[in-house]
Amino acid sequence: MGSLEQGARNAVTVCMGVKPGERVVLVTDRLVPTVGDALERAARNVTPHVTRVTLEDLGPRPLTTLPEALSKAASEADVTFWATQSVKGELPMRMAFRRLVQQRARHGHMPGVTPLLMETGMCANYDEVADLTLRLHKFVQGKRTARVTNPVGTDFTVEFNPEWRWLADTGKFHTPKTWGNLPAGETYTAPFRLHGRIVTHLLGDHFSEKYGELKTPLSFEVRDSWIDMDSFRGATPEIVREFKEYLLSDPNGPRAAEFACGTNTGLTRLVGNLLQDEKIPGVHVAFGHPYSDLTGAPWTANTHVDVVILKTDVWFDGIQVQREGQYLMQNLR
Repeated sequence: MGSLEQGARNAVTVCMGVKPGERVVLVTDRLVPTVGDALERAARNVTPHVTRVTLEDLGPRPLTTLPEALSKAASEADVTFWATQSVKGELPMRMAFRRLVQQRARHGHMPGVTPLLMETGMCANYDEVADLTLRLHKFVQGKRTARVTNPVGTDFTVEFNPEWRWLADTGKFHTPKTWGNLPAGETYTAPFRLHGRIVTHLLGDHFSEKYGELKTPLSFEVRDSWIDMDSFRGATPEIVREFKEYLLSDPNGPRAAEFACGTNTGLTRLVGNLLQDEKIPGVHVAFGHPYSDLTGAPWTANTHVDVVILKTDVWFDGIQVQREGQYLMQNLR
């Protein structure tokens, strides 16, 4: 475990590669001010051109539309960071910000970040993370199917569309118009078809901050890419009710939208925060928006919620690449 300052330096210099003279826009909030402070100090040690925007100064949260002041600041940036807590209802605004900055800047996306994440996932060896991520990304090209199981009952299959893209989230974003989550480490795409049972210990979006790691895992069935809304078992009635309400708040909310393998080898346990926990070696699946501008999947949604699956065995076209969440490096050729 490292320090908050080390994680901030890693974010600024290793992951985003900020250079002297570049213009940095740092979006923070009053819920995690120490993270914003550390990132600002790290950025100012490299360049004097740092603008910090605090969301609460722009209006009451949740902010559902992108404020003009934030749009203006971001449109002139070379590097941007989004280092805030996730607030229910702000996903469309965050997506609008990302689309804006992606037109020219490099972007580090950190919704839900905490000091703990800065001290753990952001202190990973990102040379090692990038190497595994790119090896896996190369391996999955052209693969048509995957199967995922784990000891607590997960068992599902995925079919891939060869025209939809796989993305490599290496944690290094050094060229214009590139972006990714920090902490980083995953290879992902949108599934063409997903069918079977998922058992998860962590839900994404605002659920991870509210409930953390689930004491009793939640299981459900996915049939032809759509969650069977009557199949939920486990967790608590409150969690199930809120999760179902979230999924049903958009017509495509219950649709499988992302299939990903975590590749951050510096992570060994859940901390109850999706931003980091989805990067742990294993699998996560999301429902709702498929990052269509990146993957090529032809639908959209105003929701995107991940579920993290631990200790996974994973096969692509019959070749095993994970055993209980550990990569079989000899098979990644």
